[in-house]
Amino acid sequence: MLNHGEQYIRQYKANIQQIKLIRSMRLCRTPALGWHRISCKTCGKSQVIYLSCGNNHCPICQQKKRDQWIEKFQKKLLEVPYVHIVTTLPVELRGLAKQNKGIVYEIMLKSTWQMIKEVLAEENQTDILAGATSVLHTFGSDMKYHVHVHSLVSFGGLDTKTNKWQKPNKSDRIAPYKKMKIAFRKQFMHHLEESYNKGEINYHKSYQELEVELAQRYWVVHNTEPTVSTKTLENYLSRYINRIAVSSSRVKYLSHDQKVELKYKDYTNQKEGEAAPMLSKQMDPLIFIEQFMQHILPPYFHKTRHWGLHHHSTAKKYKETLKNLKRTPDVLVLIIRYIKKLLQTERPKCRECNGYDLEISHHAGDRKWLEQYIPQLAHYPRPRPPTSKRNTKKYGNE
Repeated sequence: MLNHGEQYIRQYKANIQQIKLIRSMRLCRTPALGWHRISCKTCGKSQVIYLSCGNNHCPICQQKKRDQWIEKFQKKLLEVPYVHIVTTLPVELRGLAKQNKGIVYEIMLKSTWQMIKEVLAEENQTDILAGATSVLHTFGSDMKYHVHVHSLVSFGGLDTKTNKWQKPNKSDRIAPYKKMKIAFRKQFMHHLEESYNKGEINYHKSYQELEVELAQRYWVVHNTEPTVSTKTLENYLSRYINRIAVSSSRVKYLSHDQKVELKYKDYTNQKEGEAAPMLSKQMDPLIFIEQFMQHILPPYFHKTRHWGLHHHSTAKKYKETLKNLKRTPDVLVLIIRYIKKLLQTERPKCRECNGYDLEISHHAGDRKWLEQYIPQLAHYPRPRPPTSKRNTKKYGNE
């Protein structure tokens, strides 16, 4: 982004959202956005911590937000088995999705939840209210455009008539694969037709043409066996929740070749029970940026949705019924979190001399650095300094 961002904006005619992201990433963790300086009065050593841009799609900024989000989400989980369901957009509809991102993404999320409700009701001959959290992804490991929804769904739910927990009739799945596939296709096509009739879709093919193309199409719905293992659920959360297209650890800029190297998982050659082998590929920087940009979500679009018993209003309504079903973290996990909090409350000390007489000062963005290294952005408004009543904070023997 630092070396080729402005070139991409000119050549690919980037929209305002893409321009903001590119320029935010170029300034992330640089003197342009400001910094904190921690100085030791005992030995005179100091450390500088540059501020991040905070953009939702920035690879550098996401890890901390992701950890915070996962910790909050774990409180929604119930003490019941869960299944992992993946619904995938057919290849024939990728062009439609690229031109109508907000509408198609919304249909994907909505259809997934309605499919879950429909098959649970059919299989158990009663209305069952499950708990589910769905996350929309538009990317595969190699950053190609691959729209799919990951859902973590409780294995069973509340019988809305008796207010008692109802397990599915099947012991290894919430419904047969074929039923789930048919239900998902029916829900998706129903909502797509509604959007066409309302004039919301901008595409060169009519709904009738798409319906004919998709008539014999194999719709993919993946469904795992239920698990109550906390470790398995933790792994699911860390892999799929609150992710962006690529993390900074998988990308390397080869300055001598003017290429970007991307590491990705080769799922096509993955053996059962083993991790997918890692491969790498090189691409032109502008092509890499273009692939990254196609995964930017529409403004204000929420890619994560909580349904049924995971939704705050429904959970509040059935609070008393769910009281004994709330998942409690492992004792070891609780102890580790408690120790971390205790460590964070300790007085900070100098890394060099272990002294406690520290001074932390806050500094606004450096205009001279911006003019020297990224002159194209120097005429933009000066970044705001960090909000603080005092510009200096002291840690001493007070």
